[in-house]
Amino acid sequence: KSLLAFRNALNPAEGRAAIKESTATNAARELTAGQDAMRLYRQLYAASRLNQQRVAAQTALDLSEAARSASLDDALDIPTPTVAVMADELRDARARSINYGGDLTLPDVPRNILNTILRGRIEDTAGVALYNQDKHTEAIVHLRRAVGVLPENSAYWRAAQWHLGAAYSASGNQAEALAAYLRSYDRAAPDPVRRAVIEVIYRKVNGSLEGLEAVLGSNALAAPSVASNTTPSTTPAPSSTNATPVAETTATAQSSPEPAPVATATPTPAPDATPAASEPQPSASSAQEKTAVTDPTPQPAQSEPQPTPTPEPSSDPTPKQRQRSVRAATPESGQCVFNVSEEPLTLRSNGGSVIIPVNFNGTGGAATIEATTPNWADIAVFAEPKTNIESGVFNYSITSVSKRAGTFTVVFKSPCGTKRITVTVK
Repeated sequence: KSLLAFRNALNPAEGRAAIKESTATNAARELTAGQDAMRLYRQLYAASRLNQQRVAAQTALDLSEAARSASLDDALDIPTPTVAVMADELRDARARSINYGGDLTLPDVPRNILNTILRGRIEDTAGVALYNQDKHTEAIVHLRRAVGVLPENSAYWRAAQWHLGAAYSASGNQAEALAAYLRSYDRAAPDPVRRAVIEVIYRKVNGSLEGLEAVLGSNALAAPSVASNTTPSTTPAPSSTNATPVAETTATAQSSPEPAPVATATPTPAPDATPAASEPQPSASSAQEKTAVTDPTPQPAQSEPQPTPTPEPSSDPTPKQRQRSVRAATPESGQCVFNVSEEPLTLRSNGGSVIIPVNFNGTGGAATIEATTPNWADIAVFAEPKTNIESGVFNYSITSVSKRAGTFTVVFKSPCGTKRITVTVK
C-alpha cells in the first residue's frame, strides 16, 4: 500500500508539474519505515525515484545517509540478495518469465560483489541528491567514492562516472568533466545523445573536435590524459538561476539510469533541469539506468569484443540456430547422457534472448543441472518453465541484461560433465 502511494505521489494523473514535494516526502517516509532487513533497499529505491523526478532532494539525501548507516551484512542476509540488489535490471526478465507461466531462476552473485554494488549505489544516490541541490563540490566527493567502489566498466560505474562528469562541469572544471564523461562512454554501445554532450565539453576544453574520434575509437579509459594536457575553458559554468531547461532522456528500469540531455533533443517527460542547454544533467539510476545497471562487470574482466562470423542477432525467443548439432558427454558409468548445443549463439544487447535445449538423461532430472555464467552482469541464464521433462529436454533462456556487447560464456554442469556455450552479444 505504501509503495503504491509513493508511486502515485510521483506520477500524478495531471503530470509531473502536479507533483507535491510534501506529499512525495511523506509517502517516501511511509514506504521506508520499519527496521526489517529490506529497509535499505526501500530507502535506495525511494531516493533514486525522488532523484529521477528532481523533487524532495533533501529527502533523497536523508534516505541515502540512512542507507549508509544501515548494516549491509543484514541486508545481504536475506534469502535472495541478488534479486534485491539487481531488481531494476531483472525487471524485464521477470516479466518475460511470468508471461511464460514460470518463475525466474537466478544464479547467486558473489556476496562481495553485491556488497560493492550496494555501497557504490548509496554514494551515487547521495551524490545525485546533492547535485540536485546545486551542492556540486559535496556531490563530487560522494560520486568519486562511488566510482572508486563500483565494479569497473559496470553499468553502475558508468552511470556514476556520468554523474561525476556533470558535477565537475557544473563546478566549472571542464577538463575533469571531460575525463569522467569519456570514462562513462561505452564504445561497445554508442549513444548519440551522450556523444553530443561529450562533443560540447570536448570543444570547450580543446577548442575543436579534432582528435575526438581517435579518443573514442581507442581505449576511452586513457582519455583523461587528453583533458589533463589542456587548459579548461575560462567560461564559468552556467548558474542554475539563469539556465535554460534542457531535454533529458528518461531513466528506465533496467537496464541502466542514463540521463543524457542535449539542447537539440526532443524533450521527454522528465524532471526540469537547471543547467544551460549545452550542459548534461545527472539523473538517478534505475540500475538503474538504461545506464543503468547498464553493465555491472565484476569478475572476470571482459576483453574487447572481436568480430566473429555469427548468425544475425535476434530477439526471437526460439531462433532456428538453437536446434543445431549437439555432442554427448558420457561418464564412465555409461548411464548418463548430457547434450547441449555447442553452436555459438548471437543475441542483441539489453534484452535480447535465446532459448537453448539441454538434453539430460540421468538421475535427479533438471534439479541436478547447474547453469551459470562468469558474466552475470551482462548475461543471465534461466531455466524455462516450458520444457519436455518426459523426453529429458530442458529449456534454458540466455538473456542479455546490459548494453554491453562482446563474447560471453554460459556453463552447464551436470553429473555427466560440463558444457560451455559461447554467446555473442551485439
